[in-house]
Amino acid sequence: LKTKISIPKEMDGPGIGTNPDEMLLGAAATCYIITLAAMMERSQLEKEDLSMSSEAVVDVTNGVFTYEKIIHRPVIILKESASTYDIELA
Repeated sequence: LKTKISIPKEMDGPGIGTNPDEMLLGAAATCYIITLAAMMERSQLEKEDLSMSSEAVVDVTNGVFTYEKIIHRPVIILKESASTYDIELA
């Protein structure tokens, strides 16, 4: 990964490229989706598509940026042939 990193403009930084907080969210999302895909593969749960959006809930108090939680919203699209069991497993 090659990218520019700086303090966000909201924290009086230059806001060039990404920042450590965005990278933390990206790392958490990557770990989550890879783990979910591996679990689905090991369970022989066949998918048509797997995608996800992630959101960080942060608190900024006195200029201190604190993660409160990270929310992942995976979207699993199963094959048309999916059984009731497959749907429940997903």
